[in-house]
Amino acid sequence: MGDSASSAAYHQRRQSVAQATGGTWRDAGRYGINRARTTRTSIALVWAAYVVTIACNAAFEVFALGGTTSAEVSGEVFAWFTPAGYVFSIWSVIYLALAVWLVAYSGDASHDEPLGSLQIGKTASLFTVSCALNIAWLALWHFEAFVPSIIVIAALLAVVGMLYVRVNTQSSRLVDRVPISLYFAWLGVATVADIAHVITRFTGAEQSILQPASTLVLAIAFFALAVYMKRTYDDYAFGAVIVWAVVGIGVHLMNANIAIAVLTIMLAGFGALAVYFPWEKYRLQPRK
Repeated sequence: MGDSASSAAYHQRRQSVAQATGGTWRDAGRYGINRARTTRTSIALVWAAYVVTIACNAAFEVFALGGTTSAEVSGEVFAWFTPAGYVFSIWSVIYLALAVWLVAYSGDASHDEPLGSLQIGKTASLFTVSCALNIAWLALWHFEAFVPSIIVIAALLAVVGMLYVRVNTQSSRLVDRVPISLYFAWLGVATVADIAHVITRFTGAEQSILQPASTLVLAIAFFALAVYMKRTYDDYAFGAVIVWAVVGIGVHLMNANIAIAVLTIMLAGFGALAVYFPWEKYRLQPRK
């Protein structure tokens, strides 16, 4: 009796899939097999990409592959829009958060829509491409190929941005959204900081009046973006990264210009207020 009921339920599920896909009962069976294969491939691919990324980061940053580290390359010139060294510890938080995200993705990968005829999910594809670009940027930066590195990190930001939109529109779970938000927000800061570094290196304008002015303008722009992310995606993590980075920029500037440093840290406080204060509760109501 139980076997008959289980068999009937199985056939009913296959018939439902067949109707949904516009195919036959046998097509539904093949669809199920292909979907399972896509799920396994996607999970294996994202974990492999993650492990290789961590290994490459360890080789470059811990063991100084190429004879230097990212911090040492950045320290060769004084660019104002650069966070203090301790701020870059956020990479450890990001990679740990991404591991948590991967665990959640592995349990839900069957819902990842395949990319065309490939047996890889769209989310898995974006994440894998981001890992490849991450490694490429790291290598280019270490070997001081600065112009290509800027192009690659901009591409990395774009890919993670697409992943951010996809994850935020498909899931409301924090375990899905927060890790990608941390990654996306920090990449935004890192991209601008790298561009500032390269411009400063090529122009030699370490003490130009444009440095403090552009630093303050960029900080305000990032907080405006954080407000937008909170209102559009109900994203609190994005703003936290921006506060962390801008305070770090203020600390970085303490020995260069204490007035701008203090102003930058104060700006971080006002930015945090703009992002996290519940303004909607105190909005004036129109008179009736």
